[in-house]
Amino acid sequence: MVGRDGKLVNKDLAFKDQAFIVIRGIGPSRLRMFLVFGVLVLGLLGWGLFELGRSGIGVGVTNPLSNTATLRRAIDERDVIITDLRRQVAELDTLKVAQDRERQELAQSIGTPERLTVEIRPADRAMRAVVQSVLWPP
Repeated sequence: MVGRDGKLVNKDLAFKDQAFIVIRGIGPSRLRMFLVFGVLVLGLLGWGLFELGRSGIGVGVTNPLSNTATLRRAIDERDVIITDLRRQVAELDTLKVAQDRERQELAQSIGTPERLTVEIRPADRAMRAVVQSVLWPP
């Protein structure tokens, strides 16, 4: 065998000078240690993000003052809608009262339904006569 300097060396003596590299797999205790460390790091990271969002420093509309302003704007918009709907209800109530009065006046002027049918039937006979004279002339 050839040594570092290029000279022939005995096999047994050649390995005494060199350091051996030992490759080992991850043992169960190291694997557990890495898993526990990973879970702790993820937990701390999640807690930090939660606190950032809660304090309003993070990205987005998380500021407590902006939430209040947004809610106040929504309440004002709904107040306008409610006022408009109340006005419409009042108008419809007024129209309903006016229609009831008109119906009462109409019922008083027409009278009973029997009198109405008596007045309509002669008009129907006259109309039939006109239609028959137009369709079938004498």
